[in-house]
Amino acid sequence: SLFAVKFFDSSAGDGRLLQTDGQGVQTLSGLSQSHALGEQYQATGAYEANLGGGRLRLNGLLSKRAPFEVDTTRRILLPKSALESEILSSTDDSSELGLRYDHPVSSASHMELVALRQTKTITFADKVISGSGLEAFSQDSRSSENIFRAVLKGSPSPGFSWELGSEAAFNRLDNRLTYTINGKKIALPSANVVVTEDRYEGISKANWSPAGAKWSIEGVVRQEFSKIASRGDTNLSKTLSYTKPRLAAQWNYRPDGQLRLRYEREVGQLRFTDFVATAALKNGVVTAGNPDLEPEQAWVSELSSEQKIWGKGAVVVTARHYALSNAIDRAPVFTKTSIIDAPANIGRGSK
Repeated sequence: SLFAVKFFDSSAGDGRLLQTDGQGVQTLSGLSQSHALGEQYQATGAYEANLGGGRLRLNGLLSKRAPFEVDTTRRILLPKSALESEILSSTDDSSELGLRYDHPVSSASHMELVALRQTKTITFADKVISGSGLEAFSQDSRSSENIFRAVLKGSPSPGFSWELGSEAAFNRLDNRLTYTINGKKIALPSANVVVTEDRYEGISKANWSPAGAKWSIEGVVRQEFSKIASRGDTNLSKTLSYTKPRLAAQWNYRPDGQLRLRYEREVGQLRFTDFVATAALKNGVVTAGNPDLEPEQAWVSELSSEQKIWGKGAVVVTARHYALSNAIDRAPVFTKTSIIDAPANIGRGSK
């Protein structure tokens, strides 16, 4: 398939500017006019065939968003009259190549092999011109992800199934940026870094649903190991390990009603975008990077009730509680000249 589009971005437009401090006192007001235009091109393809007694599927994607441009004019009324103009432009190139192979091992088991590679290149530039001079931010970011997975599944009896598997993922981010005010470079934490993550995971899973029973139980244990390293402005390396159990039960207490219970330890995946500095000059926000982040973890308790109605619909009510540790939110980074916002682990919490 081929896809091409030129578009207006509806998130840009005319509106009011209003900024207040922590006590609600108005510190800035004005008017803003902006418009955004972009182009995007994408090609996808897939090939599927029988191979060696199994089934092979290949898929690929190429995507380009370029150029994407936003032009903004701001009339500041308070604290003093001023005129600002901003020009933002970006390009985004990405690709994906995937392979999946399914092959029966016996009459009661089969194997799945999966390989996936994704790449992305982002070039971003943002300039603000005002009475106080020129503020400029530029960024070149290149990332890649390679995933390999092998899973063996079996069902020795109608009421019992099992699964054993392993996965390896290798991620890399190379980020380069420049931030200047009137030609003077402003140092940002973790601005120019190469971040890598090697992650390995093993999984064992079993599901039991006796014949004629109205209930089923599923148990899963995952073990994850990862190593994260950063080189450049910030140099560090650390190894992480997590055990992630899951227990789930389902009870069909009547033909049109079902109760589900789940207790699980979830470990979030770190976002590489949190590892490096970014900026949104239109909002006056510059964000530092933090390669020392650890994944957010949670013990999750969930109870869900499903009631079918009118033969074609259902009402589902779910109660879910997260007991969080290493919660990821925002925190200040203190430099020699200023205080900058950054993602950070802020401790325990609940949701």
